[in-house]
Amino acid sequence: MDPSGRDLGTAQSFREVVKEEIARLEASLSQITKPRKGFIVGYIVAIALLAIAIPLIYYRPNALLMWLIAAFFLYMFSYVVFFLPTSRRAGQKKVRKAKKDPNAPKKSFKGPLQYLFKKKRRFAFEMGTTMFLVGMVPLTLSFYIIFGIGLVFTIYFTFIQDVFPQSEASWVIVQILVIMVYFVLILLVTPQSQGFTKISRSFRRRITAARSKGRVALTIVLAIIGLIVAVISIVGIVSILVPGTTFSKLVTYFTENGDYNLGLLLLALILVFIIMRHFQAVGSRRMAKNLVRYKLMELKEDVLGPLDGMIAQATASQDKVPDEAKFEKLKEKYYENAIYQLFESNFFGYSPIYLVVPRMDYVLDEKILFYAGNPKK
Repeated sequence: MDPSGRDLGTAQSFREVVKEEIARLEASLSQITKPRKGFIVGYIVAIALLAIAIPLIYYRPNALLMWLIAAFFLYMFSYVVFFLPTSRRAGQKKVRKAKKDPNAPKKSFKGPLQYLFKKKRRFAFEMGTTMFLVGMVPLTLSFYIIFGIGLVFTIYFTFIQDVFPQSEASWVIVQILVIMVYFVLILLVTPQSQGFTKISRSFRRRITAARSKGRVALTIVLAIIGLIVAVISIVGIVSILVPGTTFSKLVTYFTENGDYNLGLLLLALILVFIIMRHFQAVGSRRMAKNLVRYKLMELKEDVLGPLDGMIAQATASQDKVPDEAKFEKLKEKYYENAIYQLFESNFFGYSPIYLVVPRMDYVLDEKILFYAGNPKK
């Protein structure tokens, strides 16, 4: 059997790998969509806490300070929540592991990481940013609710009731708005479905097309792309680095001008955390379902369907040899899809959230890694 994929047996073996991955994803989708314990109770508790918090903030402006301090604290350390004591007992326990490609080379721990960082640097960058930003996607709903309440009451108490100084309050308002824009950008990029790779390819296609039209068109396209990258970079930097300064200013103002009470502040932190965690679980479940459905559609329509057609064509041909170029493209599409997998984290079966993480047996396989990430030149 030719390991390069130039014989029919290799293509048929690869087809079994694709079918096994599809079966694994279908089992995972079934696990994600089935009713989970505590979701209804979580809604009741979260809505009840919101019903208590909103009137309390309205009648006690100091409660707004505690709310904002808790909100910024959880925003800065939101990713740590993923690593709190967790259990996978009610998660993906019953989901079958993906079958390895029998024609893929044996896993080697020598060379793949060096290959990754030397020849696939963009993909290495994508993996890191994907893991971080995918964790932020489910938090969009949580922080829009939490910061939305803070934004409305900050504007109300500053510009209508004249409770807080406008200079400090304006800083908080701008910071909240930047964070909200940041979450919108994350949703537009869709890092959970390898949005970075798609955007990069889209930019390259536009640059190539503009280059063929002349220098003026190329300059315009490069300027637009540069402006987009600059705006995204500025929003990202401000939303990641500046909240620490805002948090410090809020704490200073609260200790100097508010009715400072550490016990109440911790209570506010717990209250905001419960609200954040519930809506994070809601957003994470929705993201996971959409992602698995998308991966299934892509594997069935863009990999399995064309693969079946290629095998049928090769079977009918005289030499029984599949089209090598098509086969390489199909392997590239498959491994770019399959190299990421879902990981469930939950509080002992309650409040599950999902992360998109790289499949390490693929990442540590240099010949599989060859197909992942940005397309080969």
